[in-house]
Amino acid sequence: AGMSILLFWELEGDFVITIDGDNGDWVELTTYSDVDSLKIPNGNIDIVEVSHHMDSVYFSVYVGFEDPVFSTMNTNIVRILIDTDQDSSTGFFGPGIGADYYIEISGKAQSVLTSNLFIFNDNLDSTNWNGFTALSHAKSLSRGGTLETQVPLFDLGLSIDSEFDILVQSNDSFGNSDMHHQILATDGNTVNVEEKLSALRSETQAIEDLGNPIVIDGYFGDWKNVNMMSDTIGDVPNKNIDLEYYARQIYGQNTYYYASVKGEMLNGIAIPSNEPRSFNSGQSNSQSYSEPSEKDLLEPVAPLSLPVDSNNDAIRFFIDTDKNENTGFKTLGMPIGADKLIEIEGVYGIITKSVVCDYDADGEGIWKWTNCTYVASAAKGGEIELLAQVEGNFFIHLTSWDSWKDSTLAEAYMPIIGRDPYTTITIDGTDDFESDEDTDQDSFTWYMTWDSTNLYFASNADMDGGGGDKNALAVFMDMNPGTNDGETTSHYDIGWNIDNAIKYDYVALVGKINGMTGSDEVGIKSGDCSGGACSWTDSKDEHADWDAHVSWGTGITEMQVPRDWDDSGTIDSDEFPTDQNDGACFTFALVNTGNSWVYASYPNQDSGSDVTFTECLYWSELNSDINDVWSEMQVIDEASDIPEFSTLALPIASVLAIVGLNYRRRKL
Repeated sequence: AGMSILLFWELEGDFVITIDGDNGDWVELTTYSDVDSLKIPNGNIDIVEVSHHMDSVYFSVYVGFEDPVFSTMNTNIVRILIDTDQDSSTGFFGPGIGADYYIEISGKAQSVLTSNLFIFNDNLDSTNWNGFTALSHAKSLSRGGTLETQVPLFDLGLSIDSEFDILVQSNDSFGNSDMHHQILATDGNTVNVEEKLSALRSETQAIEDLGNPIVIDGYFGDWKNVNMMSDTIGDVPNKNIDLEYYARQIYGQNTYYYASVKGEMLNGIAIPSNEPRSFNSGQSNSQSYSEPSEKDLLEPVAPLSLPVDSNNDAIRFFIDTDKNENTGFKTLGMPIGADKLIEIEGVYGIITKSVVCDYDADGEGIWKWTNCTYVASAAKGGEIELLAQVEGNFFIHLTSWDSWKDSTLAEAYMPIIGRDPYTTITIDGTDDFESDEDTDQDSFTWYMTWDSTNLYFASNADMDGGGGDKNALAVFMDMNPGTNDGETTSHYDIGWNIDNAIKYDYVALVGKINGMTGSDEVGIKSGDCSGGACSWTDSKDEHADWDAHVSWGTGITEMQVPRDWDDSGTIDSDEFPTDQNDGACFTFALVNTGNSWVYASYPNQDSGSDVTFTECLYWSELNSDINDVWSEMQVIDEASDIPEFSTLALPIASVLAIVGLNYRRRKL
């Protein structure tokens, strides 16, 4: 015989929030209404009110929205930044808050897709959004305009007596966002975000008065009568890096620099991503008031591929102190050699870095600066001023967290505009490539372009030759030119003999391919050769991210190749990233796969059997910076031909202005 005893334990005086997507638990608790300075165009992410509660075990947050937050077919995201030490100088540098942790909830189509807690690595730069790593899942439910989430205090390293701050942010996948206007503390105190940022701006503002007509103080009235140069070429959508005016004044050994933009100087962005950081390995298809399945809650977080993102903007002054273009830092086509660099970074108008550095003469054209020391600088609104004992020919280089470019420099090496932002091709046999995306070589037209997800290749060749031939477009690709990996051996009598450090990593054929599985032998055959020997896959166009159209006599034959070649969920460095310093080399051939007869090629290696390429077509980057696809390609036959510019770690979005010695020089 036995006896069972059922015990009920009630936490005396400990009110517990039930996460059920209903705001009934929150009626008796304090809620904090959001006040928007501008109307939020998407009511689904428009924050109306926020509340929080802490019991002895859990920390819970409620967010109310104008419209149902996860009711659309596009992904919306809610983030809760958590500053556990109430110190904005630690953690991720959010707007007035140092986020040591954050909760991220994403959803769409009445489903909560992800709900996770992340922790920040304080060993990384405070503006690096990728400094967060997944820690645990958060329990989150949503019904209509109500969202509730809950994490254990233990995961935050806190207890019921802890005091800490939170800030709630939301965004959709179209660039719209909202942020609660207050930082909320668990002791009931609040602080206006803009007031906190204003205080931080004042704390970081330098004042440098050396008795000259210009004083570094962030007020700029002393620049009113100075002769200004203006940037009139190439407006960019991001006004915060769209250079407007710039000037320089010299007094003895002291040089004062000024620049203004059409937006806000060093504004950056609170969170440089409109996409969720992670996906559960499975997704809940239930209504948003139902939890993700238990399976989803227990499986580890799988990271989503994200670029290395910073939320700050920067302005750089490259200065040629010896007036010798053959010394110092220099990129392809750049008319000066920079011996000094003044670099100023910031976000929310707050200067986070202000230094002058020497170019390392041993760098030999690469991005390498040493002996960095502080320089006085001040920014306010759309203006910045700074003082350094550095004088010479110079140009100004503004960079932002996003990917637009504007330039007053020669278009030959700094395109005024990039792809706007990309060309996406519909795979249907019709020619919807832009005029700069095709070229006529060896009696045929070759097509190539890309967007942020795929590469697109095409040919106007007849894939049956009018008589039942088995013709295909073959593209061989080296994604690491300059690195001794990949393969050079012949496939379909097409091989490479270019350089020991230029070997193809991938092969893709589209057309009618002899021996390929399937009754018609039509589609894409791919080879992954990155490991040294090619691993082939037939009918690749049947995979979700690949697509092909094969034409007979009329139209074009085209294929879509995903940047994430192996479908791992991450675009690796040896696949097709959009990074500015990731170049790639390609060869194109038209081959009868029945007898391996190559009847056209680019670069042109002469038609016939056993074609061996001794050159390849090199692009320094495969992103929106490329303005004209084929004119910005370079034919190379050895690794040393790779332009030095592709090795420079210069940011993507930039505004540059060359400034000579045509300024009035003032002396004491």
